[in-house]
Amino acid sequence: HFISCYLLLKEWGCDDDVCVAGLLHASYRRGDGLQAVKPSEMRPVWQEKLGAGAEELIYLFPSAHKTAYASDGLLHAPLGSTISFPDLLDDGKTITIDDKQRAALAELEVVNSHDQNFLCNDDPVQNLWQFYQHVTIMPLLSAGAAATIKTFQQRAFCAGVDCSDIVKWH
Repeated sequence: HFISCYLLLKEWGCDDDVCVAGLLHASYRRGDGLQAVKPSEMRPVWQEKLGAGAEELIYLFPSAHKTAYASDGLLHAPLGSTISFPDLLDDGKTITIDDKQRAALAELEVVNSHDQNFLCNDDPVQNLWQFYQHVTIMPLLSAGAAATIKTFQQRAFCAGVDCSDIVKWH
């Protein structure tokens, strides 16, 4: 999954920090809470080896990912606004990201979702759901990521799926 994310981000033309972050995006904490490495130990090492920009995105990703579907989170907060969310890796702290970080984290969110759903994206209802969950941030995305989101919509519409099917699915 990590290597696929890295390669897709490269193919989409993302900058090196985003691509490298894709390679390790869930190392500090996965969605289920599992940690591969401790941030307190690895942050200085990865800042030196990977660069501060890539490491910062790796650090921010778990917290941003946790808020992705919230109305004021990564995917759905109004464009152009700052976003703040709890720091999952440093309890009690709050993270505030700027537009550039949001764009990079949105790219990571799309590639993470796309890669995990790629092998089972034959469900047109799920494809339409993926489209609607990510369409809000399309102006922030690379052309490759935006095309991926558009593909989810096309697969759903070609199968005759609409919003009423999403309601039934949920």
